Amino acid sequence: MVQAGKAGQMQSQPVQAAPPTAAGTPRPARLREVHNVEEMRAAMNDSSVDHVMLMRPDGWNVTEETFPPHSVYIRNRSLLLEGSGPGFFHFDMNLVQDQVIILDGGNLTQRNIWADHCFHGKPPYSCFTKMGPGGWGLLHNFKVSDASCTNTQHSVSIATSLMFIRFGSFLGGTYDVEHLDTRTVLVKDTGWLRSPDVAAYLRVINTTFSCTGNITHPVPPETRLVILPVWQQYLLLVGGLALLFLTAGLFWCWHRRARESSLPEHRIAESRGFLLEEPLGSGHFGRVYRGRTKSLGQLVAIKVIDLLPSQRRQLVYACRECQLMSRVQHPSIVRVVTFYAAQVQARPQVVELTPGIEYVEIGFNVASIIDGSTAAAWASSQEARYQGSANGSGGSSVAPNAGGGSRGPPTNSGGSTASSSDGMEGVLSTQANCRPAGHLLNTIHVQLVMQYCDLGTLEQSVRAGMFRDAETGQVKLRHILATGLEIAEGLEYLHHSDRRMVHRDLSATNILLTTSAADDRGFRALLSDFGLTTSLSEEQTHKTSEVKGTLSYMSPELFLRDDVSPALDVYSLGIILHLMYSGADPYADQGPAVIILAKVLPEVDASAEHCSRLCQHVRASEHPEEARLPPLEGCPQAYQQLVWDCTHAERRSRPTAAQVVRRLRAQLAATT
Repeated sequence: MVQAGKAGQMQSQPVQAAPPTAAGTPRPARLREVHNVEEMRAAMNDSSVDHVMLMRPDGWNVTEETFPPHSVYIRNRSLLLEGSGPGFFHFDMNLVQDQVIILDGGNLTQRNIWADHCFHGKPPYSCFTKMGPGGWGLLHNFKVSDASCTNTQHSVSIATSLMFIRFGSFLGGTYDVEHLDTRTVLVKDTGWLRSPDVAAYLRVINTTFSCTGNITHPVPPETRLVILPVWQQYLLLVGGLALLFLTAGLFWCWHRRARESSLPEHRIAESRGFLLEEPLGSGHFGRVYRGRTKSLGQLVAIKVIDLLPSQRRQLVYACRECQLMSRVQHPSIVRVVTFYAAQVQARPQVVELTPGIEYVEIGFNVASIIDGSTAAAWASSQEARYQGSANGSGGSSVAPNAGGGSRGPPTNSGGSTASSSDGMEGVLSTQANCRPAGHLLNTIHVQLVMQYCDLGTLEQSVRAGMFRDAETGQVKLRHILATGLEIAEGLEYLHHSDRRMVHRDLSATNILLTTSAADDRGFRALLSDFGLTTSLSEEQTHKTSEVKGTLSYMSPELFLRDDVSPALDVYSLGIILHLMYSGADPYADQGPAVIILAKVLPEVDASAEHCSRLCQHVRASEHPEEARLPPLEGCPQAYQQLVWDCTHAERRSRPTAAQVVRRLRAQLAATT
C-alpha cells in the first residue's frame, strides 16, 4: 500500500503504534470505528482523528468510485489505520493508485491489514498511498499481495521492492528477509528507509509480500510463465552484479566527497534530532540550510557558523544572536527552536567575498579622515577601486585593518586581505560563496535552529514584483502598508523599555516572508538575523568603534559619531519602505564612496563628476532637512512624508518605532 521500492537511509527509530502529533507532544489517541470504505475515507480526512479502526464484516472492496485518487492528504499529523482483528483485515485493492497522499510531516501507520491485488506490474508498482516530500509511512504486521503471480520469483513488483530494500541495506537499512515458500516472502524489519527522490521515509516491519494468483484472484489460463535457461539466468546475475558494483562505486565517490565537505555539520545536526537538506543561502554571518526534525519531518531553517578558536569576537556575535533570538517572542520576529555548539576537526567553510556594496565593516570615523579638501580625490580613488573589483580587473573588496587584527565577517575563517594606504579598514560584499578550506582545522561549530520561512527574503519578493499588480503594474499599497506595519511592530517590540534592543542590521535581506493563509496577502513578514543586535545601557545611545551593517541601510550618524540608538533601525525601515514602493534600492548602482559621501559629507560638490544624480538628491548638507531620498512617483503624501521622516539626517528628528506603527495603522485604515 506504499511505495516500498524507493529506499535510502535513515537511522533506526522505535516503532510507534500511535506516532506523536505534529506538535511533537504525545496526546491521547482519538479513535473512530468505521464500517465501510466511505466511512474510512471520511475518517482519514478528519484532522481530529488519530486512530481509524476498521471493523468487520471483512472483505471490503476499494475502487476508484468508492475511494477516488487524491482523496486524502495527510500533512503534519500522525494517523494509525488498523484492522480490528483477529487476523488481517482483508482489502481487495483492485489496483487502485494514489488514493492517500502523505507529505509535509504526515505520518501514516498501517497495521493488521491485508492489501490484496495491490501491486501493479509497472512502476510505481504499489497502490493506495503515495509518499510525498516529508512523508513518513510504517507498515506493521501487514500483508501486500500481487494477484497476477503464483511464484514470488516471477513477480516484477515484489522482486523490485526487495531489490530496493536490499539497496537500502547498503546505506544503513536492514535486509532481514525470509522466503517462507514459493508464494510468500517475510520482511522482518527494514529500519527507516529514505526515498532518494522526494525525501520521504518508510519502514516495513513483520510484513509479507505474497503472490495470490489462483487463490484470491484467478490467473488467466492463457498466462504462461517463461523460465529462462540457467546460463541466461547466470548471465543476467553477473550483469546485474556488475551494474550494482558500478553504482555502488559512483555512490561511494560522491558520498566521500560529501563527507569531506559537509558531513560534520550534518552529523552534529542529526545528533540533535535534525536533518540538514538543501542550502538556502549564505552571507556575512553564516550559511542557512533547510532542515527537518527527525521525529516528525517538520521544516526548520538551520543557520550554521564555523569559527576558529581565535575568532573570539565572532564567537561572541554568534552566541549573542542565539541568546537574543531565544529570548524574544513576537509574531513579527523569527521564532528560535533551539541552538547548540560543538568543537570539530574539519575543513571549515570559508566565505569568499565578491565586490559590492551590501555589507560593510568600518573601523574608522569618516569625518576624521575625509574633509572638504580631500573628499573629491578620495571618492574618485575609491570608486576606481570599486569599479575595478566589480569588473574583475584587479583590486579587492577587502581592505586592511588600520588598527591591526582582522575584522572579517564571523563566517570568514580564512579569507585574504588586500593592502592599502588609505587608512581604512572594511569589508564590502554583495554575496558570499562558501567553499571548504584546504586543510583540517579545529573549529567551533554553532547551529541556530529557527522557524522556516518558505517565501524567502523581502528583497527577493520586491524584485519578483510581489508588491505590484501583475496586469496593471499598479503598486499594491495595502500590501506595502501591512508589510511595513509588521516590520515596525517587530522594531517596537525590540525597542521597548523592557528590552532596549537595537537590531543594527535591518535590511530587506534580513526580513523573511512566510506563508499565511489567514492574511489576504498570503504571507507575513518576520525580522531575522540578529548577529549585530545591541542591548543598550541606561544611556539613550551607545558608542561603538565597530561600524557594521548593510551600507544602503546605514544612517549618517553611524559614520559620523558611531552612535547606536533605536533611530538606526527607524532609518533602515525608511529605506525598506522606499524600496517596497519604488521596487529598487535608492542607492542601486552606487559605489561605497559615493553612498558614504551622499550621507555624511556637507562639503561635497553636487556638480562634481564623481557625484551622481542620487548624490545630488541625498547628500547631507548644512540643512539636514534638505537631504532627502528621491520622491516616490504617484505616492500618497502621508506615505512619502513617513519615508522622509524615517530617513531624516538628524536622528532626533526621526519618529520612534511606536510612532511609525501608529502612522502606518492610520494609513492602512484609510485605504479600506
